[in-house]
Amino acid sequence: MKIYKLVLGFMAGFALFGTTSCNDMLDVDPDGHITMKDVFVDRQRTMGYLNQCYTHRAYAFCMQPALSALTDETYDAGVLNQGTASYAWYSTGMDVDTYNGIDQGIWGQMFQGIRETSNFIDYAPSFTGYQTEHELEGWTAQAHVLRAWYYTVLLANYGHFPLYTHNVSTDYWNLKKAAYGDIVKQILADCDSALNTQYDELTGFSWNIRSDENGIMTRGVAEAIRSRAILMACSPLYNDGTYTWADAVKVTGDALAACLTDGGYELWNERNESQNLDAYAAYFLQNPIDRREKDRETIYASGGRFSVWKNYGLPSTGSQTGAYLSPTQELVDCYETADGDQPILGYKDAEHTQPIYNTNCNYDPAQPYLNRDPRFYASIYYNQAPRDRTGAGSKVADIYAGGVDATDTTSVRHTQTGYYLRKYNSDLSKLNSDADGYYREFRLAELYYNFAEAAYQAGTPDQVYDLGYGIQMSAKQAVDIVRARAGMPELPSGLSKEEFEKRYRNDRMVEFAFEGMRFFDIRRWMIMPDVFGHVSGVMAEKKEDDSGYVYTRFAHKTRVATDSKYYFAPLKRTEVNKIRNATGADWQNPGWGDSEATN
Repeated sequence: MKIYKLVLGFMAGFALFGTTSCNDMLDVDPDGHITMKDVFVDRQRTMGYLNQCYTHRAYAFCMQPALSALTDETYDAGVLNQGTASYAWYSTGMDVDTYNGIDQGIWGQMFQGIRETSNFIDYAPSFTGYQTEHELEGWTAQAHVLRAWYYTVLLANYGHFPLYTHNVSTDYWNLKKAAYGDIVKQILADCDSALNTQYDELTGFSWNIRSDENGIMTRGVAEAIRSRAILMACSPLYNDGTYTWADAVKVTGDALAACLTDGGYELWNERNESQNLDAYAAYFLQNPIDRREKDRETIYASGGRFSVWKNYGLPSTGSQTGAYLSPTQELVDCYETADGDQPILGYKDAEHTQPIYNTNCNYDPAQPYLNRDPRFYASIYYNQAPRDRTGAGSKVADIYAGGVDATDTTSVRHTQTGYYLRKYNSDLSKLNSDADGYYREFRLAELYYNFAEAAYQAGTPDQVYDLGYGIQMSAKQAVDIVRARAGMPELPSGLSKEEFEKRYRNDRMVEFAFEGMRFFDIRRWMIMPDVFGHVSGVMAEKKEDDSGYVYTRFAHKTRVATDSKYYFAPLKRTEVNKIRNATGADWQNPGWGDSEATN
């Protein structure tokens, strides 16, 4: 969408209850100000106001790689610096103030976006400026999808919140926190309002991102939001009985089928021959803005590069400043063998230093990095991993004791676990700092997994459902389709629901490693105490005869941020006080009271 430089003569507050709302400022008419009605008589002003609705997207990206630091996927070297969010998360527990380093103002930004999109939706019918056919309908659809996205972000981060669809400049004292089911109903209603508009590829609400409109809301985004929201509604953390898993099968199935057919989305399946990358590895180096021509898997992305080489790279890379996100041994253990077997079945001890090996698979603990899921090689640097996968160079990651990339739990430039982040990292980064890849907010693979979760929960892993559009699919088939892209075999048939759930959750963690997905998955599944407390690493040492390496697992200090209060983020003290003063109600999330200083 083209950005129009338009000054409306008002300043918008960022909190839920500002001293003056956008509507108040625009409804008065002194010098330098215009009313909302004046906006919607002019084409450029109207498009400019829609642009304003988009400005909060920077705070709406839930799926961010940095969130891996707060899961069992990575151990953050930032813990070495007292005062960081990771230090508090791992070592002391968090209170409302220390959590601000994670929150980054999401609550206020989302409500400002909801206020502005609601204004647009309310005033759009009065538009009298110039428009091409279906154009205003398309603009309004975009506002509906943006509002649905902002609602979804609030739900994922904070749980209950006051739900409103019109500007609340004077009657906010009547607002109450809405039920989860009602919030999801509104999210689905907004998406349905957008999707029910007249389809117009050229000027209306489109599947495609048109020229000069990168970042625009599309039908694919609406379907992805529907899929994500209904899955949340049926998950243990949010399930209040409003929706069933059968409802989730219908919504996630419809979303997936519509994207595959009408939307023309497909999994990325193109190798990068010049760098010898398989399709999975190559996908994250592909610019998602090329969706119209190349990338048909990405539904929505920011287009920004993720500088792995500098901030999360190996010390042997020139100008590297930190290793920070160090993949955990727990994540490494999730990667199956290339034959589709699980090499690690669990742990004998709480610290995860004594694995239970699967003796019925092609796995050698003395050579743990051979014969693994290709997604492992695409995502993680391990000891002696080739730095240049084309074979043109001989340099490897020397992550053994005494090596240049060795584990050093006292240095932010070195791994804390024996592994470094490779996903998003181009082999060319050491030559070209602009070669690293991109992350996505919504991609087609998520829709496959969302349907799979709903399908096995509603029935059995092998039960086939009619998704419409001539598509028949089971939970197992949905996961197998994504696994096939990575070169992995199908999951076994006939698994029980419990057996499939373990394999499904494991594969979801592998597929979306370092994408921010797990941060929210383990909350909605309510398994934080099971997976957050203990993470481990491995120390590699050369054998005396120089014939190989000995790998010894070690445990990091038990993390303290594992109790139920961490299922939702706290509201800032200033916001809590505003609400208490205005309404008399305490909207702080459970466990985050002013006196709560630790876990």
